[in-house]
Amino acid sequence: MLIPLRLLFTVLLCSTLALAQTAPSATDNTIRITSHIVYVDVVVHDTSGHLVRGLTQNDFRVFEDGKPQQIDYFVAHSYDIAAPRPAPAPAAKNVFSNVPDRGPVGSVNIVLFDLVNTALSDQQYARKQMLDFLKALPPGQQVALFVLSDQLHMFQSFTGSSDLLVAAGKLINPKNMRLYQSDAEQQRVIDNLGIVQDALGGRDPGQSVQALANELAFENEQTDEVRQRITLMAFAQISHAAAGYPGRKNLFWLSGSFPFSLTMQGQYNITAPLQYSTLNMPDMPTSDTNAVATTAKVIADAQIAVYPISAVGLEVGGVGVDVQGGSMAALSGSSGTTSNGYGSGNVKHTLGDTQAQQFTNRSALRTAMNDIAFETGGEAVFGSNDLSGALRRSIEDGSNYYTLAYRPDNHDWNGKFRKIKVEMPRRSYSISYRRGYFAYPDQITNEDAAQALNAALQPGAPESTLLLLKAKVDLPDAQQPDTFVETTVNPTGVDFTMDANGHRHGKLLVLLVALNDSPTGLAAQPENPPQNSGVIRLDLDPAAYATVLKDGIRFQQKLALKPGRFRMRLGVSDMNNSRLGTLDMPIVIASSH
Repeated sequence: MLIPLRLLFTVLLCSTLALAQTAPSATDNTIRITSHIVYVDVVVHDTSGHLVRGLTQNDFRVFEDGKPQQIDYFVAHSYDIAAPRPAPAPAAKNVFSNVPDRGPVGSVNIVLFDLVNTALSDQQYARKQMLDFLKALPPGQQVALFVLSDQLHMFQSFTGSSDLLVAAGKLINPKNMRLYQSDAEQQRVIDNLGIVQDALGGRDPGQSVQALANELAFENEQTDEVRQRITLMAFAQISHAAAGYPGRKNLFWLSGSFPFSLTMQGQYNITAPLQYSTLNMPDMPTSDTNAVATTAKVIADAQIAVYPISAVGLEVGGVGVDVQGGSMAALSGSSGTTSNGYGSGNVKHTLGDTQAQQFTNRSALRTAMNDIAFETGGEAVFGSNDLSGALRRSIEDGSNYYTLAYRPDNHDWNGKFRKIKVEMPRRSYSISYRRGYFAYPDQITNEDAAQALNAALQPGAPESTLLLLKAKVDLPDAQQPDTFVETTVNPTGVDFTMDANGHRHGKLLVLLVALNDSPTGLAAQPENPPQNSGVIRLDLDPAAYATVLKDGIRFQQKLALKPGRFRMRLGVSDMNNSRLGTLDMPIVIASSH
């Protein structure tokens, strides 16, 4: 269900701030007061593979495109994941925040269980390994569980409770999304082509068998592109959900395949929907480079290190007993069909060709995993049946790191990729960190802001934390029949401009909607659910700006709601940049008040 934006550009009437109702004119002499800062998180190991603690800023040097940069900020993060910690204090009733004051403590970790890119045969095993890891989760570790199926679903928000995470993980049902075929599945399909050719006396009259193979290859090409786009969208949503939490975030991506690569070639991100199957795709189009580059940017901005983890486990190769394996390589690109022009083309090749193609597929998969980990500062995990142990080791690495920050000397924000290199001149350590970023300017139109906010508020979408929000809900009573929501926006994420008189200007797009939260809520959702929306225009003199920095940007909205269960969703978008925050608020309106 899409939330209609029929009132989106009306001006809010209720506000606890005296807000100007006119925007700065296009002729204002405005000065943008934001500053581009690049954060680089570095994990350091010694020659024995042990984490190295106690380093200082003087141990590091940072380069951008080969030019040394001044480190403006340095902090060492050291965290003992086995140390006991007190339970966090409970939140106040009817007070909500998209980044709670009480957490997370320790590292910020996201587990993405990927059904879209994993064969059904591998999902059950990967789920068991994930549950074993969650049961033994070290205390104080904040973990969120996401599942990628028809879209991204947040099964459990950030919590340190193993019980909650395990309960959420048990709700994951293995499912064939019909977008990915395992190696064995593709072998069986292509074996069937060989059987058809055998039935034709070993010939291929009119290249009919090859035409069928080409059609299958085209279908795989299309599903690969769909998988890539679904996965890129999920990564953007996860980045927005985790961006508000300070420091490095560890994203553990459990998947059977990885449909895009972040390998940097020259100054651009050149990638394509990677096909680890056995059908050749000669007409594969150039992938949407901008989509991958944009995703790489939001991952970097959110300080996310990606840990690709193969859900296949230990791979031993070979051809399964349920397939022949004789015709697989013929359609894989390793060798083509042959024809003398009289319909004698042949799709059948040797078992050795098939096994060679399997090796090539595994190598390509691992290369893509290593590329993703290398470019983001994570680590790839494959060829192991101990996924639970790998997850625990990765959390420990991601909890002990060094953050370096610098302001780039190059102020030309032209969208090109810039390489980052970190050196430790006096040490012989191995280091992991993200290898670059795309120098995009912050640009967004009003239409873009409205569409992004609408998408972020759809049922099931995870909370976005690019803007930090806190809200208090006052439920109706005998004296007040309406439901009031008092919201505070943290100004640190808001992009202000300043005019010649020293006034700061900002513009926020806000939308509050109440969705039916009953068991049949989505089915019973009205076409136009109750909502309150508008644009807040900020015109702050120095004294008012100082107050906003101290107390936040505050405003109030109200809705007239009937008795029942509701999930109120609040969204705030900064119309001067691409940041937005959303907040999920489940409430119950009593039948008598």
